Amino acid sequence: MQADRRQYARRQQALAVKIVKGNQERSELATNVSATGAFISGVKTPEAGAEIVLVVRPPGERIAPV
Repeated sequence: MQADRRQYARRQQALAVKIVKGNQERSELATNVSATGAFISGVKTPEAGAEIVLVVRPPGERIAPV
């Protein structure tokens, strides 16, 4: 297996996130998180270029309404 050469380390813990687009909200999981990005795993992803609000929940915290 090749060593990871990313500038910023990735955190492998899953974090709960809320994706808000217009008046629609849904909860997903963010995995592989770093200071500059994250992979969000979900059944339905927003279309490319869509403007969204992404709310990340730290471990042990609840997601507040937006």
